[in-house]
Formats: sequence, C-alpha cells, structure tokens
Amino acid sequence: MRRVVVPVLAGVVIAACASVALVLSTGDRLTSSFGSRFLTYDSTQQLTGGSGSLWLVAGTVVLPGIGFSLAYRTAPARWRPAVASVCLGLFALDLVFLLSAVLWFAGTGHSADQLFGMSGDASGSGSIVFVLVMVIMTSAPLIMVWLSAGSDFDARSGEYFATGSARVSVTGIGVRLHAWFLFALSVLWLLVLVPVAVAAGSFGADSADPHARPWGSGHSGEVGSGLSGISLLFGLTAGLALSTLLGKLLHRGPWRARAARRPPHEPGRGRRLVVSLRHWPITLATAIAFVGTAAWLTSEDRFSDTTGIAVYAATIVVLSGSLTALGIWWQGMTWRVRDPRRPRQRTLRQALGRAG
Repeated sequence: MRRVVVPVLAGVVIAACASVALVLSTGDRLTSSFGSRFLTYDSTQQLTGGSGSLWLVAGTVVLPGIGFSLAYRTAPARWRPAVASVCLGLFALDLVFLLSAVLWFAGTGHSADQLFGMSGDASGSGSIVFVLVMVIMTSAPLIMVWLSAGSDFDARSGEYFATGSARVSVTGIGVRLHAWFLFALSVLWLLVLVPVAVAAGSFGADSADPHARPWGSGHSGEVGSGLSGISLLFGLTAGLALSTLLGKLLHRGPWRARAARRPPHEPGRGRRLVVSLRHWPITLATAIAFVGTAAWLTSEDRFSDTTGIAVYAATIVVLSGSLTALGIWWQGMTWRVRDPRRPRQRTLRQALGRAG
C-alpha cells in the first residue's frame, strides 16, 4: 500500500506546488502594478524581468500536468476519479488566474509578456503560448473525468496502462452532469468578464495621480481585444457543450420517433458528413453571443448611444438565433442516420478524440 501512496502523493504535491509557484512567480509583477485605489494601476511602475523568471514560469505551467500524470498513472482505479477531479479544479483556477492577469496587464498599458518576465517590447505571443499550454494542462484531467463518467474506462484502465491500448464502451454523459459543466464554464467566464464590465466606464477617464490611474484608461483597444479573444475561447467551448446538451434534451422528446423510422441500410457519406458537422451552428451562435456581449460591456458609449445599442443587439440576436434554429433542425437530422445515444465500442484513442 505504501508503494502506491508515495507516487500518488508525490504527483499531487508536484501539481499543487507548481500551481502555487505559478501564482508566486508572477504575483510580484501583478501586485506591483496595482494602484493605490480599487481598480487603478500605477503608471510610474517599471516592470523588469528577473533572472531566470521566464523559465520558472514555464516550469510552473508544465509541471502541474506532469504531476497529474504521475498521480493518475500510479493511483488505484478507485482513486483516479478523485485525483482527476481535484487536479481539474486546481488547473481551472490557474487558468482563470492567468487569463485575468493577462487581461489586467492589457489594461495597464504593459505588454502581457512582461507578466512572465519577458521584454516589454514583446508582441504578446509568449503569454498566448503560456495560456494555451495551461488550457492543454486543464484538458487532461477534464478528459479523464469525462471518461470516468461516460465510459467503462475505469474498469479497463489496467489493460490500457499495461498494453497502451484498450477498447472502451462510450456512453453519453448524463444531462445533469453536462448542465453543471456548462454552468461552471459560464461562471469561469463571468469571473473574468465582470471586473472588466465594472471598470469599462473609466476607459476614457484620466487622473492627475500617476499612482492611481483608472484601469483601462487609454488602453480600451487592448482590453477589448484581449477580452474578445478570451470570450471566443470560452464561447466555442460553451457552444459545443450547449449543442450536445440541447441534442440530448431534444432527442428525448420531439425526435424520439424518428429513431424507429431510420432506414435500415447504411447511410451515405454525405449524410454522415452532415451528422458530423451538426454542432457547428450552435457553437458559432454561442461564440458570437459571448464575443458580442464582451464587446458591448467594454464599449465606452454602451449606455449613451441608444440607437446603436438597439441595432447592435438586434444584429447579435438575429444572427445567433438563426444559427441556433439551424442547429436545432440539424440535430434532428442525426436521428435519420443513427441513434446518438447508442453506446459504441471505441478504442481509447477514438474516445479521447471525440472528447476533444
């Protein structure tokens, strides 16, 4: 038992310590940019990168994934869902911290790359790489939680870890769990969005005190671009989750009878292609709604130009609504080809591909 506990504990400690180190290694630059009042920044602060800080941050972004892999690989089957769930929550907090910190730097006039100790002349591509790596790290425990809830991977994990291959029976995730995932994703987006909306009114403001400039003043373009990119990431993910959840709910009612009337012969390649693309309309509609909401909340005249607001809102509603209606109709096409609830035998690689 001790031989099992030690590597699991070591992996969890590595993941936790690396996550804490990520906050500590960037926290000094983040807090030094804060102004003397709420939602203000110090424009006199000169940020410089410490020696080796870039490699330190790079390590703290990658090491959590290594720690999770070690803990999950060596844990008994009954422990693995708990290990994956704990690491998923930890990595999600790290991801929100990184997104919020990058967005804050955009509103202070500093390059987001300076958060990681890189040159202030950098284009910001470094911070994008760090965020994308953190997204990949977060997706690892998320996939394992999904496999644990929607397949018999836990029962066949021993075979997979012994041979590197296993065939698992994949079933749909329950509606309740699916809805909770969508809710949590929306909450994470709001954690990033709400502070920006609160400060958006000061984007055009100025202050005589260089130590307490309103956050975002003079940098609304950078803040808007950063929030649009973040909202697009959340919107695409939430849209895919919403489309699959809506499909589950619809298939329990309006299109249930179509399953019994499916043609007995194998569907053609064209119909299979139609089914494989069924999530795109609602995914795009949700992404447009997320990005449109973020753009409106960061607009300096969002409360003054009534006509512009009405036209903008109507455009977003019509476009997103049309795509959603198309997506609902498209979901009905699925029943004419196959029953999407029918469990299918897949290799683990195929299951992971569908999860991604």
